[in-house]
Amino acid sequence: MNTEETNVDVEDAQTISVEQKDALDAAQVAVDADATEADVSEADLDQEEQEKQPMTAGGDRPAVAPPEVREEVGAEKNGSVKLKVLDEAEEKFTGLNKEELLRVAGTPGWVRTRWALLLVFWLGWLGMLVGAVLILLQAPGCRELPATSWWNEGPLYQIGNIQAFTDMHNLKGLEQKMNSLSQLKVKGLVVGPIHVAPPDEAISLRFEEVSLDAGNLDQFKGVIQAARRKGISVVLDLTPNYQGSSGPWFSSNSVTNVAERLKSALVFWLNEGVDGIQLSGVEQLANMVPSLWADIRAIIHNGIDKDPKRCRIHL
Repeated sequence: MNTEETNVDVEDAQTISVEQKDALDAAQVAVDADATEADVSEADLDQEEQEKQPMTAGGDRPAVAPPEVREEVGAEKNGSVKLKVLDEAEEKFTGLNKEELLRVAGTPGWVRTRWALLLVFWLGWLGMLVGAVLILLQAPGCRELPATSWWNEGPLYQIGNIQAFTDMHNLKGLEQKMNSLSQLKVKGLVVGPIHVAPPDEAISLRFEEVSLDAGNLDQFKGVIQAARRKGISVVLDLTPNYQGSSGPWFSSNSVTNVAERLKSALVFWLNEGVDGIQLSGVEQLANMVPSLWADIRAIIHNGIDKDPKRCRIHL
């Protein structure tokens, strides 16, 4: 064999060796691919089995993944599984702080809204005010209240027995009691009877004279003055037979005579400043001598015309 033939053989051997190597490499790649596909298929089967069966930890309770890690299984591609891991917990919304609220409140939209609401409020308030004024103007006027007399302003206090009412046992003691009566808000005193009238003796009746048991005329005038300083009116009881048992006007035969004497007595005491007269049993007088009763009423009305503030009481 010559040298040229030997070189050719070597080159042919090298050529065969390269081709064999390429063939082996291709076969190895095919085997690896088949193995990879088999591994992927087996992994898919294992994944499906795990999804069908609950995961357990320790064989008793389902295994729960920690809250920090959340798995999101997406669409599989080339046999891969996508995992999403959250490193930090999501923050909760806690509202706006003071600076953020002030910044939002200062925006033009909120400013216009506040001004609009304020304008609506004041327009509504003015509307109600105007409506109230119109109602008051169109409402009918109230009727005038009737005039009231002093006996409607407070209680009346009746003192029949002067001796028992005061420590001094007379009209002077009543004058000293005027402060106490004023503190009780008393508006009127009914005093007496205090005139001279022996029981059941019409002939001894004296309307203009104060009984010694009660005091005297000057003491009675002092009572009237003290009462007026306290805003208290004084009413004098002139019942004729206030100590007797035959009736307030004595017997029936004496009614006319007593009524005539009473007319002059009314003028006397009204001039002394009393604010009213009280009589008992006037029904008997009005029925038996109606003309004299009319005269007595006329005397009283004349006194009212002269001094409208004074009142004459008849019982």
